[in-house]
Amino acid sequence: MEKKTMGTFLAALRRAKGLTQQEVADRLLVSNRAVSRWERDDTVPDITLLPAIADLFEVTVDELLRGERRRVATEPTDSPAGSDSLDDASATPPPEERSPRPDARALRGMRAMVRRARSRYFNLICLAAGLVAVGFVLLLGIAYGIYRPIIGYVVMTVFCIGSGIVSVIAVTRMRDVLEEQASGEDVPRLPDGELVELVTAFLHGRYIAILAPIAALLVGSPLILVLPSESINGVLMWEYYLLYALVFLAAVALVGWLIGRFLWPKEMAAWAEKLGFSAPTLSVRPHTKILRRLNLWQWGAGIVGLGGGCLVDIIFTVAVAPADTPAAWYWPLGYTLTALLMLGGLTGMIWPFVRALRRMPGGDRQGRAHVHISGIRNFLAIVGVEAVILSGVAIYGNQETWYVEWIWTPGALIFFALCVVVIFLVAELIRHQLSSK
Repeated sequence: MEKKTMGTFLAALRRAKGLTQQEVADRLLVSNRAVSRWERDDTVPDITLLPAIADLFEVTVDELLRGERRRVATEPTDSPAGSDSLDDASATPPPEERSPRPDARALRGMRAMVRRARSRYFNLICLAAGLVAVGFVLLLGIAYGIYRPIIGYVVMTVFCIGSGIVSVIAVTRMRDVLEEQASGEDVPRLPDGELVELVTAFLHGRYIAILAPIAALLVGSPLILVLPSESINGVLMWEYYLLYALVFLAAVALVGWLIGRFLWPKEMAAWAEKLGFSAPTLSVRPHTKILRRLNLWQWGAGIVGLGGGCLVDIIFTVAVAPADTPAAWYWPLGYTLTALLMLGGLTGMIWPFVRALRRMPGGDRQGRAHVHISGIRNFLAIVGVEAVILSGVAIYGNQETWYVEWIWTPGALIFFALCVVVIFLVAELIRHQLSSK
């Protein structure tokens, strides 16, 4: 017969109320490690804490010390003396008074606890990323407002350190939730699909918490590495800074891709082994091939159609003299070819998107969400990249000689950054709607 202890009873009460060890610790003004030691029966709570624990879990101090709830006694009946079996039977509550389906209730409590822990984790990661963003804005303001880039970089570094502290707290708490699921004994186990989503959210948040401060420190570093030929008042000129920042952002994006390509599968496999995922949860998504074709077609159509149309427009603008020359008939031809290429590019980007949605099974909400995210991302990214390239094209000259020059414009990069922000907002909105259904 399994021995009933205070630790196992406390753990069962906590899970039944859907609380984490951290939440219990916060309410009792102790550390979560102390709660963990109580539940493992390594130590027992201080006697002064027993009334507070009893009030929290709506039990009596006597029940805490016994490690179980007291049985509900019924009215005494006239029975022969010494009939212990009848006394025991009368002490057992009737079936209708017992708690129905204790496993289902414990699972509901565990789901509620995990849902709150995941929400707090998301909020803390957003807070960490927000601290990085505020620090970066302060860096730009101090550098270009009062011409003190080093002071601005120090301020941003302080904000990045604060972001790191918040991230460590968030990751530690979320890891405790996963470790509790991995402990196995006396813990209601979530279904494989929910465990995969939980681990995925954990890894996503952790990588964001790591990459955000690194990206800010790298992108801000050109401001303190000033070249005399490219600076004014000791601050790097805005045009040159944006160019360097784009290079560093590309490097950070490459690091993120390498993490997703090589490190992510290893960590997911490690958590799968620890939590006991079933094999299908780690298999390749069946819609990967559809998404690959969608990306290929959209980028090809965007580059050939939209980019080709803009290039044709530039060529005809340069090759054609003013309208009073015999070559004036080139203008309608150039406009027509440009319009046809751009229309073909837009059609070539929309048609694969519609075709991918039609090929995706109607019940596969995950796959359809990925198609929406990929299609919108590709369109905005192509438009943003071409805006950056084409907005800097300057054409000037006379009837005999024409010049084409590319001039860096900060507004184009800002437009591209807005496109990237919209991409992430749309992706998060779709994922949120998917998870809420």
